[in-house]
Amino acid sequence: MKNALCLLLLSFSLQRIKCQSMESTESTVQKKPGETLTLSCRGSGFSFGCCSMHLIRQQAGKPLVWMGRVYSDSSGYDYSESFKGRTEVNRDNSKSMVYLKLSGLTAEDSAVYYCAKQAQLTIFQEPFFSIFLCTSSQRTQNELEKMEKKMV
Repeated sequence: MKNALCLLLLSFSLQRIKCQSMESTESTVQKKPGETLTLSCRGSGFSFGCCSMHLIRQQAGKPLVWMGRVYSDSSGYDYSESFKGRTEVNRDNSKSMVYLKLSGLTAEDSAVYYCAKQAQLTIFQEPFFSIFLCTSSQRTQNELEKMEKKMV
C-alpha cells in the first residue's frame, strides 16, 4: 500500500487550476462525528468532460491519500478500500462540478480535500493528474509548490 501511494504521488503533475472550494462560501467546514460531509469543486480552464475526476485528501502532517474517482461520463466509479461504503463521488459536466459525499464522519476525516483531473497523457502506463486546490490555505499552497519543485 505504501509503495502504491508513493507511485501515485510520483504520477502527479501539479498544475493549479482556478477552483471553487466548498458548497458553502467558507473554506472550513465543521461537522460532528457520524454526520455526512458534502464538498463540491468546480473545474475551469480545461474541457471538464474529458477526464476522470479524482478525490484526494491530506490529514495534517500525513501524505496525500487517494479516495476515489468518477469516470468522465459518470458511467463508473472506483473507491479506495478504506473509503468504500461511505464515499460517493458524482459529477455534473454541464456545470464543471465534482461532488464528494463522505458519511459516518470521525475525527480521522479532518483533512484538506482535493479534486484532481486525470490527464489524457500517460507515461509508463501510470496516469498523470492535475491537482487543483479546493482551499485557499496559503500553507497548503506552499506545500504543493515545494512538492512541484522536487518533482521537476
